[in-house]
Amino acid sequence: AADIESCFRQIEEALVDIPRRDYTLLVDTRGGPSRNDSTFESVAAAHRGKLLLGFARNAALAATAAGRLQIQRFAKVDGRVVFATDSVSAAFEYLGLPPHAV
Repeated sequence: AADIESCFRQIEEALVDIPRRDYTLLVDTRGGPSRNDSTFESVAAAHRGKLLLGFARNAALAATAAGRLQIQRFAKVDGRVVFATDSVSAAFEYLGLPPHAV
């Protein structure tokens, strides 16, 4: 839980001065661990809104179907729209970005 909170805190600090409504956000979860235990769910719920809120559009990359379903479930619970995919090019297209390396 401490590692998750620390990671979210670092992201929040990096984004604090960004005028989010002017930007899209791509979150790449493909290298992260697959977790849905109660500790992870609780910590993620406490922080994910601070990360996603306010961007013009949100997309997330997940390596597995289970990961994409988890992202979609989180978005639904939070009342947000997040395009979850395993395709970098599909994420860029959704966000209105030209293809480039991630």
